Amino acid sequence: MNSVTNLSPFIFRTLRYMEWIFAAIHFVFSTAGYTHSRGLEHSLKTLALLGIFKEGLMNIQKHAYASCVCLQGHATLEGIILKLQDDGIGFDPKLPHSGFGLKGMAERVQMLGGELKVKSTPGQGTHIQVTLPL
Repeated sequence: MNSVTNLSPFIFRTLRYMEWIFAAIHFVFSTAGYTHSRGLEHSLKTLALLGIFKEGLMNIQKHAYASCVCLQGHATLEGIILKLQDDGIGFDPKLPHSGFGLKGMAERVQMLGGELKVKSTPGQGTHIQVTLPL
């Protein structure tokens, strides 16, 4: 069995979980006497966030040959920071790519007014960070 087969159940369980999370997500920020509560609109923003994660996980499944995947997310007063990291084969981000995965992620992030950072080195995995304003 290769790592793609091993990761498939993880990928699909994670996607189902992320759909559930994004459908119910609500953020509360508290600082010295000030509390701000805000839900994620069930709209294009929610679908775009789900699409970003889905594309990242599918890229890992198809290309990375990873044995470990780390998915993190946290909120600050300014926005949401989402991180997806794998220990796969990596790639050279400076070389042209024929697929639409990273392009689609970049378009979704841009549509939300955010920032996409992709760091990868052949043989050392890939780290993707998405920063989105609230």
